[in-house]
Amino acid sequence: FSANVTGAEGGVTFNWSVSDGGIASGQGSPQIAVTDVAGGSVTATVDVGGIPAGCNGSASETVEF
Repeated sequence: FSANVTGAEGGVTFNWSVSDGGIASGQGSPQIAVTDVAGGSVTATVDVGGIPAGCNGSASETVEF
């Protein structure tokens, strides 16, 4: 599956992690592809840098398989 961030402007950084499986491509970009998921569920988390102070720079989403 893939996960993405929309509406990002220049100068923003992205640091992705997944709870199970691996990041096949896209680390450091607004979109990743996740592979090798063992089953059950996986959580993708992104920490966004370079945004204004006071803005929430982290988001997570869990997908059940």
